[in-house]
Amino acid sequence: MEKPSDYQTKNPVQKRSLLTRQKILDAAMSHIAEIGFEKTNTNLIAETAQVSIGTVYVHFKDKWEIFLTILDQFSQNVYNYLSQGIDNVLKQKIELPEIAEWLITGLYQEHKLNGRLNLEIAKFVLKDPRAAELRAFWDQKIDAEIIRLFEPFRQKLPIRNMNAAIIVTHRSAHQVFQYLYQHRDRVDETAILEEFISMIKRYIEA
Repeated sequence: MEKPSDYQTKNPVQKRSLLTRQKILDAAMSHIAEIGFEKTNTNLIAETAQVSIGTVYVHFKDKWEIFLTILDQFSQNVYNYLSQGIDNVLKQKIELPEIAEWLITGLYQEHKLNGRLNLEIAKFVLKDPRAAELRAFWDQKIDAEIIRLFEPFRQKLPIRNMNAAIIVTHRSAHQVFQYLYQHRDRVDETAILEEFISMIKRYIEA
């Protein structure tokens, strides 16, 4: 699966333009995380980034394109974090249950750092087919990395289809993490996360 490109903006070459573009993205991200995508507009983004509204439109067609770029950057960061962590884990002699716990705990900490943004991304993906396609691209790449993590243990795993198992586990983790964020003041976060990790361990040790 190739990365969709129809939303892509022109990438500036000059350092100053790159910095301006990133200022716009950072401003948009902060507002989206604080007040949500629907309430965030280009005027607010321009004011926070300390640029003119015209400058915003030089770099991006509209706020939808800004958010698509944020989705892309955010997903890239999660992918890089996971890939680098897997490289380190595979260099060590760690037992399978501990690897599963590291994976779920690590992904949850990344999700927790950007809980509101993750929630807005989930809403955005449901509204925009381009966002859904972009999210699917990154989910597929993350699935491939998780498969790489468990590949050395394939013969030990009581799993008939590794690809299907990773998709189920990864998507289930998304739902659990989102639930914990949305109900963080009303549920026992530690207990739920520990039970989810315990379920994964039982699944791979069955």
